[in-house]
Amino acid sequence: GCSSLTEVAIPNSVTIISYSAFLNCTSLKTIDLPSSLTMIYAGAFQGCTALTGIEIPSSVTEISWNVFDGCDSLHTVIFAGGAPLLDDDCFDDVTATVFYPKEVQNPAWTEENMLQYGGTLTWRVNELTITFHTGGGTAVAPQTTLYGGSAAKPDPDPERTGHTFDGWYADAACTQAFDFETATITDDTTIFAKWTRKG
Repeated sequence: GCSSLTEVAIPNSVTIISYSAFLNCTSLKTIDLPSSLTMIYAGAFQGCTALTGIEIPSSVTEISWNVFDGCDSLHTVIFAGGAPLLDDDCFDDVTATVFYPKEVQNPAWTEENMLQYGGTLTWRVNELTITFHTGGGTAVAPQTTLYGGSAAKPDPDPERTGHTFDGWYADAACTQAFDFETATITDDTTIFAKWTRKG
């Protein structure tokens, strides 16, 4: 069985994932799908209860039924390209946020084909906004990134009359410094400037 399998990186030569290939691999948390993949057959990841997120490459053109049925922990799905042809309910029993590209795709993403995926899905364009709250300082332009992307540290630093800039923070109370080197953006994000009054 595959109950002890925790991660899978499928080789780039693979074009099809067969029926029930990873059925009930209950410890599987990470799946890296290759850019060569075109088809995912029925039940391929059914019952993978530890799986939390997956990215579907733009090369995938068809997804069969119940592919992710029962993946109770799956909360993030990213489609890198257009809407694959599919059988109904490939996300049955799944509650997740599904990101799809902002750019027009072929086939296009529509409300009608989104409804066919089953499950309880929240659909979002894959463009997250990073806002810089300068608290009375000079304005800093917002940034955009994809899910899993990063924020770029503004240069130059903002300025505020009578104050010294003391860095960027992840919370409004400015207790947790924002680490531009390691922070991963997974939602719209606000970053806060900290100030110390001079004198």
